[in-house]
Amino acid sequence: MIQLTPFPLTCTPYSGESLAGFIVRLAERLCWRDAAALAAAAGLTFPGCSVSRADLTSLAELSQVPVNVLSEMSYHPVERQEHRRFLGGQVHREFLIRHRRFCPHCLGESAYHRAEWDFALLATCPRHAVHILAECPKCQRRIQWKPPCIAKCACGQELADVRAMDASDADVLAAVRILGLATGGDHQWLPGILRSCDGADLVGTSMRLGMFLAGWRPRHSADTLISATTVQLADIVRKGTDCLAACPKDFHLFLRTRLCGAARRRGRYVEQEGIAKAFNDWLAGQVSGTT
Repeated sequence: MIQLTPFPLTCTPYSGESLAGFIVRLAERLCWRDAAALAAAAGLTFPGCSVSRADLTSLAELSQVPVNVLSEMSYHPVERQEHRRFLGGQVHREFLIRHRRFCPHCLGESAYHRAEWDFALLATCPRHAVHILAECPKCQRRIQWKPPCIAKCACGQELADVRAMDASDADVLAAVRILGLATGGDHQWLPGILRSCDGADLVGTSMRLGMFLAGWRPRHSADTLISATTVQLADIVRKGTDCLAACPKDFHLFLRTRLCGAARRRGRYVEQEGIAKAFNDWLAGQVSGTT
């Protein structure tokens, strides 16, 4: 067995930090050209090692961070098919995104990548009441993982200095709720009939209900949200969590909304394309998204 020589410098992981973010910080500390090269030295792909079944033993030896700590920072598969570990809970893999996002206020307090920013349904920072950002206002490009720096865009823009749009109290509440479902947090806001349901299932249900109620046109899956603005995403999450909170009342409203939409359409196949088809499509999405 090859004995690996530990890096001369290391980083201490932060609570709530993502594995990909830790690798970027470590690459920056060691003055490596990029995080992918550092990951490759440990036999890993980047940023894919965060969500795969990659062996983190070599990275643990090189970074001098216990392998169990690195594993807890990852989104490795769990026993349930297509689901991934996430901050003490679990979510379907469709809800974990690979492109970078950030809250400038969080980065200003401490420059590390919060794992919660990788959750596709988090539109709002629950601590600072601003919308999460994915693009640099200076170069107008998506923030990338390639430059080994968490605090700056590749163009040199300090991300902590970027101005983020203020979020409403309702959006902050929705963010707290959806994050709680994903991480196994407080479910007391749910009606009694839903509190025993699996959090990962409720995340998917909330998203699809919110998409219907917000009139989201693309198909109702998380990968279509990459084209959504932060305001659109916040609207979907708010309407979905509100619907769960008021279940079954708001769920009945959801059904009536679909029925009214079907009634406005004309043609031979109105019945087939009406509420029955809409509801069946929704159920099909739930099955494919949560099993």
